[in-house]
Amino acid sequence: MFLKNEKWADANGLRHKRFIVRSMGRNQGYGILDSYSNTFVLFSEGMSREQAKQSLELATVEHYDQWSNFMSAALNKQRTAGI
Repeated sequence: MFLKNEKWADANGLRHKRFIVRSMGRNQGYGILDSYSNTFVLFSEGMSREQAKQSLELATVEHYDQWSNFMSAALNKQRTAGI
Protein backbone atom coordinates (compact mmCIF):
# COMPACT_ATOMS: atom_id res chain seq x y z
CA MET A 1 0.00 0.00 0.00
CA PHE A 2 1.17 3.50 -0.80
CA LEU A 3 1.00 6.45 1.58
CA LYS A 4 -1.06 8.45 -0.93
CA ASN A 5 -3.94 5.97 -0.49
CA GLU A 6 -3.94 5.81 3.31
CA LYS A 7 -6.89 7.33 5.17
CA TRP A 8 -8.02 7.67 8.78
CA ALA A 9 -11.49 8.09 10.24
CA ASP A 10 -12.32 10.79 12.78
CA ALA A 11 -14.75 10.45 15.70
CA ASN A 12 -17.67 11.15 13.33
CA GLY A 13 -16.55 8.44 10.94
CA LEU A 14 -15.40 10.90 8.27
CA ARG A 15 -12.40 9.61 6.34
CA HIS A 16 -9.41 11.89 5.73
CA LYS A 17 -6.20 11.52 3.73
CA ARG A 18 -3.55 10.49 6.19
CA PHE A 19 -0.50 11.80 4.34
CA ILE A 20 -0.51 15.12 2.53
CA VAL A 21 2.07 17.47 1.05
CA ARG A 22 2.36 20.61 3.16
CA SER A 23 4.56 23.69 3.13
CA MET A 24 7.11 23.73 5.93
CA GLY A 25 7.10 27.54 5.98
CA ARG A 26 8.16 30.42 3.80
CA ASN A 27 11.30 29.49 1.84
CA GLN A 28 11.68 26.21 3.75
CA GLY A 29 10.31 23.83 1.17
CA TYR A 30 7.64 21.14 1.43
CA GLY A 31 7.29 17.86 3.24
CA ILE A 32 4.87 15.00 3.75
CA LEU A 33 2.69 15.56 6.78
CA ASP A 34 0.96 12.78 8.72
CA SER A 35 -2.37 14.55 9.20
CA TYR A 36 -3.41 12.04 11.89
CA SER A 37 -0.55 12.90 14.23
CA ASN A 38 0.26 16.35 12.77
CA THR A 39 3.94 15.49 12.28
CA PHE A 40 6.16 15.63 9.24
CA VAL A 41 7.21 12.12 8.22
CA LEU A 42 9.35 13.22 5.28
CA PHE A 43 10.98 16.57 5.06
CA SER A 44 13.97 18.19 3.48
CA GLU A 45 14.87 21.86 3.53
CA GLY A 46 14.43 23.21 0.04
CA MET A 47 12.30 20.28 -1.18
CA SER A 48 9.96 21.50 -3.91
CA ARG A 49 6.24 20.74 -3.87
CA GLU A 50 6.75 18.53 -6.93
CA GLN A 51 9.52 16.55 -5.19
CA ALA A 52 7.35 16.08 -2.10
CA LYS A 53 4.40 14.95 -4.24
CA GLN A 54 6.64 12.46 -6.07
CA SER A 55 7.89 11.11 -2.74
CA LEU A 56 4.29 10.71 -1.58
CA GLU A 57 3.45 8.85 -4.79
CA LEU A 58 6.38 6.44 -4.33
CA ALA A 59 6.54 5.92 -0.56
CA THR A 60 4.91 2.82 0.85
CA VAL A 61 3.40 2.11 4.24
CA GLU A 62 6.44 -0.12 4.84
CA HIS A 63 8.72 2.93 4.35
CA TYR A 64 6.67 4.82 6.91
CA ASP A 65 6.79 1.92 9.36
CA GLN A 66 10.58 1.72 9.02
CA TRP A 67 10.88 5.46 9.63
CA SER A 68 8.52 5.29 12.60
CA ASN A 69 10.42 2.37 14.17
CA PHE A 70 13.75 4.15 13.61
CA MET A 71 12.47 7.33 15.29
CA SER A 72 10.97 5.40 18.22
CA ALA A 73 14.24 3.55 18.79
CA ALA A 74 16.23 6.80 18.66
CA LEU A 75 13.90 8.51 21.14
CA ASN A 76 14.01 5.51 23.49
CA LYS A 77 17.81 5.52 23.32
CA GLN A 78 17.86 9.22 24.28
CA ARG A 79 15.45 8.64 27.16
CA THR A 80 17.53 5.73 28.42
CA ALA A 81 20.71 7.80 28.21
CA GLY A 82 19.00 10.63 30.09
CA ILE A 83 19.39 13.14 27.27
